[in-house]
Order: sequence, then structure tokens, then C-alpha cells
Amino acid sequence: MEEAEGLTNYPGTVKGTLITNVENATRYPDPVLYCDNFLIDHVVYLDRLKAVLIRRKNFLCHAAIVCREKKIPSAVGVEIREPKEGARVTVHADTVKTRVVLE
Repeated sequence: MEEAEGLTNYPGTVKGTLITNVENATRYPDPVLYCDNFLIDHVVYLDRLKAVLIRRKNFLCHAAIVCREKKIPSAVGVEIREPKEGARVTVHADTVKTRVVLE
């Protein structure tokens, strides 16, 4: 079990499946995206995402702004040592600091 922390961008608690490529959002019923940022054409996948974990520690990056607008639980400044596609993950983003638990 691995744990990581970040700063809450939009609050919420979510259990889901970790994905590192936004195009895999259709492969799982409960995808949680881990990314640096995303491109404008990735916005079409946002309605499928349960949460977004952003490596960049910047509340003004495109991913952070769009997640707040869409009310998707999210965090910035999250560093996961070895992100594994398909791993089960729990995101606790209910306080200023977000706690991420990978199973």
C-alpha cells in the first residue's frame, strides 16, 4: 500500500481505478486520472472521471481550473512514486491536504 499527499483543488472522497492516460477513462467504470496536466481535447473525457490527481503544484494550471469548474474532486502537487494503471485508489480530499491511498 502506498500513500501520497497533495493540496486539495476541489473537495470530495472517491474510490476508483487509477489511470495515467485520459483516453483509458472508458476502460474502467470509476477512473481516477493521474497526470501532469491535460490538453483541451481531453476535456471530453472529464464527465467519466471520478477524480483527478495533478502532479503540478499549481492551482492555475488548465487541469486544476477545469476540475473546479466541473466540480470534480481533485488535488495538485501529488507525487506517486510508481503509478500503476488499473490500481485501486482512494482519494480523501476533504481538507486542505488531500490523502491518496493506493492499494
